[in-house]
Amino acid sequence: NQFAIDLYHQLGQKPGNKFFSPYSISTALGMTYAGARGNTAKEMAQTLHFTLDNEQLHPAFGELIRKIQAADKKRNYQLAVANSLWGNKSDLSLDPKFLRTTQTDYQGSLQFVDFSGNPTGARRTINGWVEGKTNNKIVDLIPPEFITEDTRLVLVNAIYFKGDWLVPFPKETTRPEDFTIPGTPAFKMPMMRNTFTAGYMKNAGRS
Repeated sequence: NQFAIDLYHQLGQKPGNKFFSPYSISTALGMTYAGARGNTAKEMAQTLHFTLDNEQLHPAFGELIRKIQAADKKRNYQLAVANSLWGNKSDLSLDPKFLRTTQTDYQGSLQFVDFSGNPTGARRTINGWVEGKTNNKIVDLIPPEFITEDTRLVLVNAIYFKGDWLVPFPKETTRPEDFTIPGTPAFKMPMMRNTFTAGYMKNAGRS
C-alpha cells in the first residue's frame, strides 16, 4: 500500500487522468526482485517497501495471488491475473531457484522465444499471449522497437477484470452531455443515468 501511495504521488505531479494497477506493478517487480542481488536488491526493497526476507516475501505474494485468482470459488465477475517470463532461446542461463520461485509463488510460466534472431516475431508472440489472457482487451502491450536483438529476458504481468454494476445503468438512458476539464472548453461525452432508492444513515448531526 505504501508503494501504491508513493507511486501515485509521482504520477500525480503530471496533469490528466490516472489509471494504473499497483498490484500488477508490485507483483511483476516482486518476481523480478526474486532474481536481484546486492545493491539492486536493496534499492528495490526500499522502493517497493518489502520488509520480509525472501523466504517469507515470495510465498506471501503467492498466497495473495491465489486469493485474488480464487479459481475454486464462484464469483459474479471475471478476474484473471497472469505472469510469465520470456527468455531468449539461446545464450540465456537462469538460476533454478529463481525459476522455482517464479513458477511456484508467482505462477509465472517460462517460455522461450528468439529475441536475438527474430525480435519482431518474439514481440508478436508475447503480445498475442497478453491478448489471450486479457480477452483481447490489451492489444500491442509491447510497442515496436521496444524489443531488440539484445533483449534476453522479458517479464510480463497481465490483468483482466469484467464485472456488472450491482444496479445496472439502462443503456437507453445514456446520452451525450457536456463534460468539462478546468482550463479547457466543454466537450460532449456519453453520460450514464439511473434512478433508484439509496439508503443512508443519520447520526449525531451527520448524514
